[in-house]
Amino acid sequence: MTKLDSQCTMTKLDSQCTMTKLDSQCTMTKLDSQCTMTKLDSQCTMTKLDSQCTMTKLGPQCTMTKLDSQCTMTKLGSQCTMTKLGPQCTMIKLGSQCTMTKLGSQCTMIKLGSQYTITKLGSQCTMTKLGSQCTMTKLGSQCTMTKLGSQCTMTKLGSQCTMTKLGSQCTMIKLGSQCTMIKLGSQYTITKLGSQCTIIKLGSQCTIIKLGSQCTIIKLGSQYTMIKLGSQCTMTKLGSQYTITKLGSQCTIIKLGSQCTITS
Repeated sequence: MTKLDSQCTMTKLDSQCTMTKLDSQCTMTKLDSQCTMTKLDSQCTMTKLDSQCTMTKLGPQCTMTKLDSQCTMTKLGSQCTMTKLGPQCTMIKLGSQCTMTKLGSQCTMIKLGSQYTITKLGSQCTMTKLGSQCTMTKLGSQCTMTKLGSQCTMTKLGSQCTMTKLGSQCTMIKLGSQCTMIKLGSQYTITKLGSQCTIIKLGSQCTIIKLGSQCTIIKLGSQYTMIKLGSQCTMTKLGSQYTITKLGSQCTIIKLGSQCTITS
């Protein structure tokens, strides 16, 4: 034991272990050529295990462990842990439920419990996951896609275009406030253009067009067409030769080919 003055004492226990006490607050213990423990006061302790690993304890709540030049782990109390892996990757854990991971300046992932996850890729792409069923992906300010389970998907492109898909059979496309198209399976399609025009298509053969409250056009295949104008006028066309026109309850015009016309 060597006493340098009233404040400084150095104690050597063997060839490996040396303890130096600088004053009542500061103690440095060297266990071997690799491990050094420095105690600055009752709150701060720094332990150096080798040239790469350093652990600093500030009071009972804060511990910082540096494993090398790339990896640093800081623990604040029992709930908060921050791990830094190189200059690009940082992971912050708040309790058992909240984790934030940052990969570079572009990618950030926040996890709240087992159900809620937010992933941000750059300034344009954000993906939010609520449980195993609901996922919302936002690409820039214009495109948003929401997925509810395996059956329902809603895609929004800007303020005007929305596409909703319910299962493999039902699709609804909305373009602005005026145009809506609903597709049920491969055979049935309803298209609405404004408040006046509706087009209904049943398979490849049947088409119904409604223009306002007065005009309806029904087309069955390539041969049959019926046009209804209000409650009084109906025109039916069968093939290229036969046409029936009814004007009110009193007048009927039948045309057979280009030569024969019957009016009653």
